[in-house]
Amino acid sequence: MLILMRTGSGCQSFYARSTDGGKTWTKPLVFDKVGVLPQLLTLKCGVTLASYGRPGVFLRATDDPSGIEWQTPIDLCVKSSCCYTSMIALDDRTALLAYSDFDYPDADGVPQKTLMLRRISIEN
Repeated sequence: MLILMRTGSGCQSFYARSTDGGKTWTKPLVFDKVGVLPQLLTLKCGVTLASYGRPGVFLRATDDPSGIEWQTPIDLCVKSSCCYTSMIALDDRTALLAYSDFDYPDADGVPQKTLMLRRISIEN
């Protein structure tokens, strides 16, 4: 089992692991420099995704079953957002990531609060 933990806006996030069904946990280790409302999603292909932010929105992936080795965070370059995210699996290798963008231009170029969706595909 793997858990991601936030400590506050603009603060480091941490992770801990359990190998006994949650009875005991490892000492928390730094996961990233930020991590508001971290979300985890494991796809049937064995890849686990993590989304989190503030400031910014980030996505990471791992195929390490222990949850120790993660790819470098991908910065989705969202400048103005609550940075809360959500993910759902679409199939064995694809997920849908939702987040907000407070400055997305409408048809007239006026910034609007908008719900953004990104399709995340896992390649072989």
